[in-house]
Amino acid sequence: MKKPDGIDGLLLLSLLLAAVFGFSFASDPYQLATIGKPVDQEALIHRDSQYSHITWVISESSNYAELRFYDKVEGGVCLYPTWADMQGLAPGGELDHIAMPANANIAGAPAGSTWPAGKAKPNPGTLTKSAYVNMFSAGLLLNDRLMAEANGDPRQAKANILVVGLGSGVGISVLAHHFPEASIAVVDIDQVVIEMVLNHYPFIAWLSQQTTSDGRPRLKMGDAEAIDARQYIRHGYLRNDNDRKYDMVIVDAFTDGSTIPPHLMTKEFFEEIRACMYEDGIVLSNVIGSYTGPKYKVVGGSLLAQREAGLNHTYNLPLMHGAIEFNPKTSRNNIIIASTQALDPQGNRAGWERLRNWIPYPELPTRRYVSREIALLDDRGKFISAMAPLPDGDDYASLRSGLRRLIRDQITSNKANRWGTTETPELVKSAKEMVLTYYPQAPGWKAPANSLVYYQETDWVMQARENWSTTIREAVRTEMPGRRQIHDGELLVGSDGTGGIIPDVPLFTDNRPNADLFNR
Repeated sequence: MKKPDGIDGLLLLSLLLAAVFGFSFASDPYQLATIGKPVDQEALIHRDSQYSHITWVISESSNYAELRFYDKVEGGVCLYPTWADMQGLAPGGELDHIAMPANANIAGAPAGSTWPAGKAKPNPGTLTKSAYVNMFSAGLLLNDRLMAEANGDPRQAKANILVVGLGSGVGISVLAHHFPEASIAVVDIDQVVIEMVLNHYPFIAWLSQQTTSDGRPRLKMGDAEAIDARQYIRHGYLRNDNDRKYDMVIVDAFTDGSTIPPHLMTKEFFEEIRACMYEDGIVLSNVIGSYTGPKYKVVGGSLLAQREAGLNHTYNLPLMHGAIEFNPKTSRNNIIIASTQALDPQGNRAGWERLRNWIPYPELPTRRYVSREIALLDDRGKFISAMAPLPDGDDYASLRSGLRRLIRDQITSNKANRWGTTETPELVKSAKEMVLTYYPQAPGWKAPANSLVYYQETDWVMQARENWSTTIREAVRTEMPGRRQIHDGELLVGSDGTGGIIPDVPLFTDNRPNADLFNR
């Protein structure tokens, strides 16, 4: 790997500490057969790098391909609809910009894989399992200039985007699905991650060879050269042709265990980002933490660093999962947006109207890509078995109908992810018999007779839409008195890091770097 130029001693020390602490607290390498996980997980490919243990893990029953660092998910994409499936989902041509060409090279599973021999290699499309990456679209929809130049049509928005942190590549897929004319540049420090994505996510490899209607690359992978993001941004290595600046910079850089490298959280880093964007450009950061609970300093510190860097309009979109109520003490994905231009619902009314009206994956049908799974719980509601798919067919028709009755009349605003539990003896007995017939080595399925059966249905298209709508709805919630949005950056951290909702806010600088590495 090429060594970055011009990194001072403090930055090198930060990186060294990140590596030491990261590996000291790292999780065990990936596990396939384990409690609470799908019983049919397979490791498509595993490789080690100097930063992490990296694995593509596949589960057909849960409809995902996940890239994991150790056993932590860095991004998941749905296996279905496949890239090939998408050709038939929009006969009007709405998905022609992501349709798989007839001559696409979909290689077989690599040597050493646990993927069954002779079985076709997974070929995911663009539907994401990772809810937070759906929110990437917000950074473009809030840009009035960009949307005006596109005559209000996101599909015509000629955005220039920089993504810091490749992960599984699914965030890029979401942007490519919804913004065909966007040109996306990506930087990642880990060469193995770049190779794992290009070699085992065929859609991303194809996208890196495509151009927009005006000749810009749809995806530029940093010439497949791994290097630190500070160096790319500082020296302009990823600038587009003709020295174009960026309309949006996405900071989604995590090591294993959801830790952010400290030098990618400082005031100076965000000053460098601001310099490579248009004046109305938006920084969108994925920060895991809370307002008053675990990792509150991470969220507060990120907001304050960006405000101190001159991005004085800051706002948070707290990721919501269906009908679950917002809790300031709960750690979650926080999509922090920052700009020199107004971002709040009062200051950018047109942008927020676009957010309210946005429908993720409008071309994809609901009730077609659904996972149906069962597991055993103890009397405290804790998983004591692996998850197993609920089979079709006549053999277990009574079990299937009995479990579906659990959720058929469930009163909930979350239509995408429904669940229920039962202790009915015949259903519990039938569920155990079914799983041990199909998966005799399934962990936990020989549990005591008093265990409960948990049943869950997840509609992945509807899930993406509900995550979006509930997040936007929560983001505009107001607090009396004053009717100010409680997720406004100034209200969260105050004007100088004091007096806000988030207590004891630190200012991250290159002289005093910090991140959730020191706040776990």
